[in-house]
Amino acid sequence: MNRSGLSHLIFREYLLQHCRVILPVFLGLLFIALSCTVKKSTQAGEDDLETESDTAIEAMEDNTLPDKGDWFYEELYGTYEHESSGQGFTALVVIRPEGNDLWLDIRVTRSSCSGLASGPVGIAAATENEYAGFFSLDDCRMELYFNTVNKTIRVEEIGICQLYEPGCRFAGIYKRRDTDVQ
Repeated sequence: MNRSGLSHLIFREYLLQHCRVILPVFLGLLFIALSCTVKKSTQAGEDDLETESDTAIEAMEDNTLPDKGDWFYEELYGTYEHESSGQGFTALVVIRPEGNDLWLDIRVTRSSCSGLASGPVGIAAATENEYAGFFSLDDCRMELYFNTVNKTIRVEEIGICQLYEPGCRFAGIYKRRDTDVQ
């Protein structure tokens, strides 16, 4: 192969490698720019522009959820036991009041490991029978889904939780103990 053909191949390879990076970035920026459209006001005589509303904001404003001031957390208080607790494995969640919010204590114990997390739970959404909350510390993040009909909490870990030893997890379904059922 002559020198001209070799430099053409090197240039082609250089373009391919850099286009793999530049093209997705360019397309992403183009997508963002196109999704941020502005429209003229439909009212006569107004020259100001208004941004198209986001569907998520519209969904929040449709008043299908009760106001946060109407959320009653008392039915969530109590001790919940992991559905798999037994022979060498125990996992408990205790939910108690903490000002206007909730406080979470979660403990898991196995013969080979253990873990403990404590902190505030922020409630982000509610329906008639369910509450969705979050627990967020630097070392551990969890989503909590409370079901008031089944009297359960579903715990999902978000990312890596460093508050327990290898072999343990906080995730799972926890059922309120009968002694705590109101």
